Amino acid sequence: MTAGSGGDRLREVDAATQAHGLVIYRASRLEALLPPLRQLLAATVPQHVLTPHTLIAAHPGMRQWLNGALAREYGADGIAANLDILLPSAWIDRLAQQQLGQAIYLRLA
Repeated sequence: MTAGSGGDRLREVDAATQAHGLVIYRASRLEALLPPLRQLLAATVPQHVLTPHTLIAAHPGMRQWLNGALAREYGADGIAANLDILLPSAWIDRLAQQQLGQAIYLRLA
């Protein structure tokens, strides 16, 4: 499901119903993405306590900003833990490995 930007306002997405799948948030300002992301992270707690939340950032600068912004949002100490923030290419590679296994890499070599 996509929550696109109409100006600077994000369309409401019910985070509780988005427990599975891919959710895409787009906005012209990165700061506008934090409240819906926090709601989604709170509503989609992993089954195992050590399983990280996987987030996809468009570029390395966004990944760094997102990690810092979430750290500032979540605590006075400025720590955000158990987040796996990937770039799109790394996420696709991981997904291919999970779905296709190592066999696909052996055939390509």
